[in-house]
Amino acid sequence: MNKGLIATQERLNNFFDEEVDDYLMNTRFNDNPEVTLKSVGHAILWACALDEFYKNKCPNYESLRKSDLKFEVVAGIRYARNRAVH
Repeated sequence: MNKGLIATQERLNNFFDEEVDDYLMNTRFNDNPEVTLKSVGHAILWACALDEFYKNKCPNYESLRKSDLKFEVVAGIRYARNRAVH
């Protein structure tokens, strides 16, 4: 990958990590379910953005995703994102 793609990948990873960390350290203890849903929704959106990035920029990603059962969770994340935004 070239420097621009690596920078994009790092940025997407950082955004995702920030949302997950915020949820784990703060939001999951919040009594307001709307605040919690917003935090989880942000993490899901960044996870889908990462998935799209890898799908479009890494030629072997699709075959890897199909061959590894751990990637089945990606389908669930995409489903949750689609339910939330469509």
